[in-house]
Amino acid sequence: MRSAPKRPPAVKLNGLLLVDKTEGITSYDVIRRLKQAIPDQKIGHTGTLDPFATGLLLTLFGEATKLSDYLSDLEKEYLATVKLGEETDTQDKTGKVTKKVDGPWPDRKTLLEVLKTFEGTIKQRIPKFSAAKHQGKPFYQLAREGEEVPERDHEVEVHRIDVLEYTPPVARLRVLCGKGFYVRALASDLGQKLSVGAHLSELRRTKWGPYKVEAALSADAISGPAAIFQKGVAMVDILSFLPAVKLEEEELEILRAGHAVKLFKKSAIVPVKNGEKIRMRVCDIDGNLSVVAEAERSSPADEIPPARPGELLLKPLKVLQAT
Repeated sequence: MRSAPKRPPAVKLNGLLLVDKTEGITSYDVIRRLKQAIPDQKIGHTGTLDPFATGLLLTLFGEATKLSDYLSDLEKEYLATVKLGEETDTQDKTGKVTKKVDGPWPDRKTLLEVLKTFEGTIKQRIPKFSAAKHQGKPFYQLAREGEEVPERDHEVEVHRIDVLEYTPPVARLRVLCGKGFYVRALASDLGQKLSVGAHLSELRRTKWGPYKVEAALSADAISGPAAIFQKGVAMVDILSFLPAVKLEEEELEILRAGHAVKLFKKSAIVPVKNGEKIRMRVCDIDGNLSVVAEAERSSPADEIPPARPGELLLKPLKVLQAT
């Protein structure tokens, strides 16, 4: 009788792993592969990618799953291929073609002018085939079941759209945007404004804040702890875009208990102006990330009793367990 295959030894990780998602798998498939490689591990991710899309997926291990909210606001970069002249019911290449146009195609100047109208703070219609929910059900489930999907707009930030290549009817774009932006909705809306229709035929996420897909582990290369350790980002470095300060254990305990701490001697190293609030990494004396806090430079006139000039107030936002 054959013995059951041995499970890999239990490994507890706390950190971030950049994964380059390949085409044809879901974001959850990536998580499933990671859980098979490292059992009994808490794993999450930020920023779902559609199965046909490829590129950067941020996966979080252990205590790092608590940091997801602080990553979601970062700028993302996408490389998108838009095919003019064809509309689909999903706004991308996976759907059924609902309209076809043979031209004439807009020139490059017109394309650039129309794309400019999508930059800045805009209202975007949430696609019917999306993970947004209505009464607890995802939009895509309602759409597939033939139920009515509510029309819902939300506000998004588009920092820049560049045309990398334009050979009608295909345009390759680079899109820099904030959270909640749907690139396939951009493709569909672009086609509408150009009066020829369009859909998204390719999509690749190449950057997320300071993280680049070139540093990522291919989803096909997920095999075990060794590869993950080699490519992983340590807890203290995940939010490296935030300023950091080290505190003694007594001060950290106050923050961990949910109370604010006032700093004076160390406050000079923190780049916060009077009345300004920023997020900060708070580390222990050994440099381990302990708390994510909001830092505010207090003003004597606002304090009873008065604060000392330059005093810094730290308020805990997220408390992390010792790792």
